[in-house]
Amino acid sequence: MDLFLPTNFKRTVMYIVVDIFFTLLASYIAFLLRFDFSIPQKYYIDIIKAFLFFKKDFLEKNRLF
Repeated sequence: MDLFLPTNFKRTVMYIVVDIFFTLLASYIAFLLRFDFSIPQKYYIDIIKAFLFFKKDFLEKNRLF
């Protein structure tokens, strides 16, 4: 089956998906620690903003290579 054969495309997609997952998870845990495990509702959008900021910075720096 071609589904389980490793390819560069699958490896790249998996890297991006895993990177997004762990970045969101780290941001969520950071907010949990900051607010003593009780995040106010108004700060949930800031988790997404932080994610977009870090991903933009990551992509800009890696574009040079």
